[in-house]
Amino acid sequence: MLAIQLALFIAIAFLIYYLTVKRPTRYGAQEILDSVRKNFTEYRDLRTLNKEDIPAQMAEKLDEAKRLLEPLGLHHLCDVEDRTFTKANNLFVPIRYFTEEKRDTIAAAYYHPALRYIVLDFGTDLSDGRQMTTSNATAAGNILVPPHVLRKFLDPMTAAGDMLEKHRVWLAEVMATTPGVRTVTPDTPGKVLDRYQQGNREKWEFHRDRGWISFEELKKMAPGQSEAVARRVYAEIQKILQKERDEAR
Repeated sequence: MLAIQLALFIAIAFLIYYLTVKRPTRYGAQEILDSVRKNFTEYRDLRTLNKEDIPAQMAEKLDEAKRLLEPLGLHHLCDVEDRTFTKANNLFVPIRYFTEEKRDTIAAAYYHPALRYIVLDFGTDLSDGRQMTTSNATAAGNILVPPHVLRKFLDPMTAAGDMLEKHRVWLAEVMATTPGVRTVTPDTPGKVLDRYQQGNREKWEFHRDRGWISFEELKKMAPGQSEAVARRVYAEIQKILQKERDEAR
C-alpha cells in the first residue's frame, strides 16, 4: 500500500530542513538519496505478525481500525511487518490487512507516530495490471508512483465508510469503461505478501530508472515549498548520480 511513500515524505521533509538548512546542501543531498534508496529496494524482507509481536500502543491503533472496518463488512486477514522498512527508518509500522466477502477490495490500516490519525488504504488490483488505491494518507501523494498505480486521496478525517463507498464508486466506473477486466485483489496472507513484494519491486524499478527523485517532489518537501532549496538539493543529487555513473564506466 502507501505506507512507504507516506513515511518517505515525512522523512525527507525532515532531512531537507535539518540537513540542508542546518548543514551544507551536499550532505543533505546524499542523505536524501540514501533514504530513497533504502526505502525502495528490489527485495523486501516481509513477515506476518502474531498478536504478541505488536506493542500494546500500536495494537490499540490497529484494533481501533478493526472496529471501524468490521461494521463495513471487512474482516481481519493478517498483520504484516516490512522489516526492510523498519530497518531503513528505525521505525516499526505494522500493517493490518482486511478483506471483504466479495474479494474486490482489500483494506490496509497502519499508524505513523508523526500523524494523529489512523491511515486507511482501500485497494483493488485489476487483471490488466492496474492497481487502484483510495487513501487518507494525503502526504503520500507527493511521492510519484508508476503509471499503472492509480491513487485517489481523501481528507484524513473522511469516515471509513465514506472512503470505502467512494472507492467502490470509482471501481465501478473503471470497470464499466474497460470491459473484460476483472478484479484480482489478493485475499490470503500469502497472496498479500506476494503482491506487496511484486508491487515494491515495480516501484524500485520506477524510482531507479527515473533517477530516484525529482525536483517537483523535493519542492513539495522543502520548507515553505521553497524552489531555491529544492533546486540546490536536486542539483547536488544530480552531481552525485553523475559521479556514480562516471565511476561505473
